Amino acid sequence: MEVAMPLERLSLSVSSSVLKSVYYALFESQLQYGTTVLLWGNSGGAARVLKLQKAAVRILGQRAPRTPCRPLFARLGLRTLPDLLAEALVVRVRLNEGNFARQSEVHDHDTRHSGDLVTSRHRLALTQKRSPDYLGVRLFNHLPKDVRALPLRRFKVVVKAWLVVLTPYSLDEVFRNPFP
Repeated sequence: MEVAMPLERLSLSVSSSVLKSVYYALFESQLQYGTTVLLWGNSGGAARVLKLQKAAVRILGQRAPRTPCRPLFARLGLRTLPDLLAEALVVRVRLNEGNFARQSEVHDHDTRHSGDLVTSRHRLALTQKRSPDYLGVRLFNHLPKDVRALPLRRFKVVVKAWLVVLTPYSLDEVFRNPFP
């Protein structure tokens, strides 16, 4: 998925809007293909993909190789791999919310987080840490209750807007930053 070279060559002869279209065609389409971002978005190779994505964004923004990319992602309206992964995980959980148990079903008494979904437990911590169900439920529980209750279409818009502003480079950044 080496995209930087074609973008660099094209940047000399085409407009920025054409260059952005080429980025979407060559790079982001491969990131979002089907549900593959759910399958490999949290793998060890994701860091390498994010580096390639940053290189492509620097070319789109006509910046030097060591320039910080966060402002460029926001200015160009592009999304990072962790951003796409977080959205895919949360929307997947929202669509299948009935398949997950709630804390209120686990406890016989009211608890502070009774509306939260229960995270699945695995024998190995690494398996749990990389499981789409586990990460999706954690991210879903990270959202405020009023956002979780929104209709699906509005839910997607609100979550996407938050993630675009956040421009995360990892899922840990999503967990560290509260929803506004």
